[in-house]
Amino acid sequence: MIRQWNPCGGTADFIGTLYHNVLDRDPESQEVIDFHTKVAYNTGLVNTVVGFFNSIEYRIKSIPTEETVKKLYRSILNREPGVAEVDHHTQEITRGRSMEDAVRVFVQSHEYSERVQHGLSLHPRPDLTFDFIITLYQNILDRDPENQAVIYFHSEVAKDRGLRMAVTGFFTSDEYRAKDLSTPETVKKLYRAILGREPDTWEVEHHAQEINRGRSLEDAVRVFVDSPEYHTRTRKELVPLGASTGVFESKRAAGSTAKHSSGRYHFGSRISFGPGLGISLMIPF
Repeated sequence: MIRQWNPCGGTADFIGTLYHNVLDRDPESQEVIDFHTKVAYNTGLVNTVVGFFNSIEYRIKSIPTEETVKKLYRSILNREPGVAEVDHHTQEITRGRSMEDAVRVFVQSHEYSERVQHGLSLHPRPDLTFDFIITLYQNILDRDPENQAVIYFHSEVAKDRGLRMAVTGFFTSDEYRAKDLSTPETVKKLYRAILGREPDTWEVEHHAQEINRGRSLEDAVRVFVDSPEYHTRTRKELVPLGASTGVFESKRAAGSTAKHSSGRYHFGSRISFGPGLGISLMIPF
């Protein structure tokens, strides 16, 4: 049976499908999933898939070319191929097409592109920020994102306007505010969402006191993202960099103005972040 990719599992879940659909087994541990996930971030989907088919474990199976073609369909297009499709790709490989080129043909195919657009397949260039956004939904809003479109939207916001602003958007959203959680519970979610762990009691008490004394959620998020612990996680490629890669990044307070090549922008206007989400961003006026 073909194991389908779960978009809410991000790149790591796709790695799990490769183990199942190519090697016919589950991965040994989370560590090996993390390893292959980092490979996907750094080298792209094609090289990651090729690594499974070129592995010693796969080669010693001495699987016929026809069966390898079927596994290419199952692992990349998540379906069984027709007889003509198997014959065609078998001939190409037999004539000398390398495994890397064979995988590239599948990943660059119109069918795969259609699957990506409909949220059924992983993007050819897996993204750490994309996966991080999924965990924000799960750790802050206690649910999975509606679809890949909203994940990509938040990913672009994080890249263009900075991770702090993207995370703050979740905590200041109508959906989160409607939960009416206590300050200590919000602090726990800050730890889970940003540092990926449960906090100690004294840590919860400290940050809860700071928020109760007037520290804004935006400033609280900044403290976590700017912390040495978060920086250590970025060096290990567990989370994206906290800084923006785009032109909108600014440390100005809400309500100030900033210049951009296309005009003036205002901080403090609220725009939609998808269902139930909003954040103060710079927008033209």
